[in-house]
Amino acid sequence: MSEVEGSGRPHRPNILKKIEGDSGNTTAAQILSVKRNSKGDLQAFLSSLAFDSASVALFLLAFSILRRSFRPVYGGNWKSRRDEANGMDKMGEGLFEWISATFRERVAEVEDLSLDALMAVKFHELCIRLCVTIGVPMCLVMCPLHYWCGNMPSELVDPLSRVSMANISQNGWLYFVHALVVWLVVVLVERSIYNAMEQFL
Repeated sequence: MSEVEGSGRPHRPNILKKIEGDSGNTTAAQILSVKRNSKGDLQAFLSSLAFDSASVALFLLAFSILRRSFRPVYGGNWKSRRDEANGMDKMGEGLFEWISATFRERVAEVEDLSLDALMAVKFHELCIRLCVTIGVPMCLVMCPLHYWCGNMPSELVDPLSRVSMANISQNGWLYFVHALVVWLVVVLVERSIYNAMEQFL
């Protein structure tokens, strides 16, 4: 901890002062100054989502164009693999053919990658698998449950929080569903990580 100017005493962070002065009735969110969603946050979220999606699409388009113009830069490690039937490069010359080629690629075929790069590929595959197996069911199952079965008065919950736990009434039965979902996620993530570790080794 840094020292207070003009004295030898260490400076105490404000968070420690809040915890020490707590009477026992303060929530963690209040101590950490966490703000809840409020009116207008949904519009801000949708605006951010639209901007980020447009940015991703723009960068993918730029990469697709630059890949064709500067192959040594964006595909220097790509080995030329020609199809025996038509003699065409497996990567293809189309603007977005690199996407399908990426999905066709297997670890056994990327012999020119270093070990670090190969492990990075496997790590991203693990992340994608977790996002799909956890994120998709959460959005398709839990969010509708929060919205339709939360039972919180609409005037007490902002539109963005209608699909979250903030829409669950006190002592609501959905908390038991969350308790089960937490352990399902723990087991799923643990098994996925151990399976990935076996492939890493």
